[in-house]
Amino acid sequence: MKLTEGISEICGAIIGDGWIQSNESGLFITGNMVEDKLYYDNCIVPLINKELNLNLKAKPFPYWRTYGISIYKKSIIRMFLNLGLPKGNKAKIAHIPTSFKRKKEFFISVLRGIFDTDGSIYFMKDPNKQNSLHARPRIRITSISKKLIEDIKDLSEKLGIKHSNPSPGKWSVSPNSNYIFEINRIDSISKWLNIVKTNNPAHQTNIRIWNKFGFCPPMTNLEARTKILNGLIDPLFYKINKNAGVA
Repeated sequence: MKLTEGISEICGAIIGDGWIQSNESGLFITGNMVEDKLYYDNCIVPLINKELNLNLKAKPFPYWRTYGISIYKKSIIRMFLNLGLPKGNKAKIAHIPTSFKRKKEFFISVLRGIFDTDGSIYFMKDPNKQNSLHARPRIRITSISKKLIEDIKDLSEKLGIKHSNPSPGKWSVSPNSNYIFEINRIDSISKWLNIVKTNNPAHQTNIRIWNKFGFCPPMTNLEARTKILNGLIDPLFYKINKNAGVA
């Protein structure tokens, strides 16, 4: 398999939310059935079809309550294994293979694939101000694989992107996760979004709302955020109606 930026992004998605079965019979990449559907339909599936000359279509996996793709072609699975991706239960051993670290454009694409499938951008209130809006952005990737988080930190530093070292606690999105990569400085977040970027509408709508209004209400879904951007919902609605997560 010739290593390209597209293949690198696909591998990032596999590292983030995919896996190769231990018997090498199948490869899967799946995400949230609602929030990630557009991402799979409009980004991952076209990218895979272009790079691997396939004709895949994304589909729901009711048993897992997810949405995504499956590949059963052994030659393609073997090529991904040859690039250094693990098979079987990868949760604790996930990492970014050395082959992707040699060229900047490749590891940027890997980071994008990981961020779009297993990362988040969310917004916090200022703890020092009463009745503040959720205006403080955070980019976060969590994993039980220490090696994966170390790889992400090392590569972000190569891009000149500074990260913090949070510990799970009061402000943690995933308090049970063992290892966390987080960016909380505005300049570093802007640099990540300009260099690594995102192809996932779930992330893009959060960012667009923040850019437009200066804050982004929490507990919204993709449909609600789209309505906010189209002027159909006032984002302050979520401050007044604290339980209004879906619109």
